[in-house]
Amino acid sequence: MDALAGIGHACSHILITIAGVAIGWAIKAVMEQFDLAGKVQLFGTSAEEAGEGKVILMNKGKYRETDVCLMYVYPIL
Repeated sequence: MDALAGIGHACSHILITIAGVAIGWAIKAVMEQFDLAGKVQLFGTSAEEAGEGKVILMNKGKYRETDVCLMYVYPIL
């Protein structure tokens, strides 16, 4: 839907996705190395152009037990 002819995917979602996965793996590795308790969760969200994906998850309570969120969550107004 948002790919450019001759270039392919152009909006960087694919880069954001792999960055999130890599960060999750790195945090997990550090937690294991230093024997830190906790859980790493990676949530894929859709409809981010309007900020809706994370807001839907937040409204459904997905972040209730979350201590740290590394990607921006739009405030509910």
